[in-house]
Amino acid sequence: MFEKAGREYGRCRRCALESAPATDVNANFPLSIDSYEPAYRQYLDDDVGDAVREDDVVQWIERRVDLKRPGVRVLDVGSGSGKFLRHLRRVRPCEVVGVEPSGPLFQEYGLAAFGVLPMTLPEFASRHPEPFDVITALDVIEHAPDASEFVRALAALTKPGGYVFVSTPDARGGPARLLGRFWHHYNAYHYVLYDADTLARAARTAGLVTVESGHRARRMSLSYIGNYARDFLLRRPVSRVSRAASGWSIDVNLRDVISVVWQKAA
Repeated sequence: MFEKAGREYGRCRRCALESAPATDVNANFPLSIDSYEPAYRQYLDDDVGDAVREDDVVQWIERRVDLKRPGVRVLDVGSGSGKFLRHLRRVRPCEVVGVEPSGPLFQEYGLAAFGVLPMTLPEFASRHPEPFDVITALDVIEHAPDASEFVRALAALTKPGGYVFVSTPDARGGPARLLGRFWHHYNAYHYVLYDADTLARAARTAGLVTVESGHRARRMSLSYIGNYARDFLLRRPVSRVSRAASGWSIDVNLRDVISVVWQKAA
């Protein structure tokens, strides 16, 4: 397709999946927490709008699964700073387990105290094969260099009749088509980029069925929007947006992030 920042992006002629080859240095696993852009750190830190955003995810899940039902088990893949995992434990009595392979994030946010394990999803699947009723992989799948391995692990860890909730950048959405190589999701952190068709194909290959697919709005603070634009769009030393602007948040839906629900046959 093209080259950007020293990485060659290609699209498979057979399945249309877009990807960049794995590199010797994985930007997702820096040696220091300071290696992450400030906007990314702000996304991970507690911020205004978090409760609204996390409640929206809970409601999304509960259209399929009653999280108040005794014995329900949830796996949060790529827990980041643990925000969703902690929120879910506060509002629902279900058992929640998380995995987060980034050492700096694990240490910075004290994830061990929340029952998050420091490993990748495939590693977790090989060590803890007991399946879950619900798996969340929100803004995570694009970070996995081996797409098929990641989806197979999701399927293996899902109970028969259970659900997987996935969100990821939409490689065939309006912004991606309009901006081409300048689309901000073509960056060092993302290895594989999906659209609705390639997500559905990945699910079928792993034995999962797509039961929902679409674009969902997200609650974001004004300061995060401004700082994200600075770090990932403009990439220039302009003034940062004050955290005071975090007191205001809006629903954002550029239709460039696709959300899907997969189910494993009962």
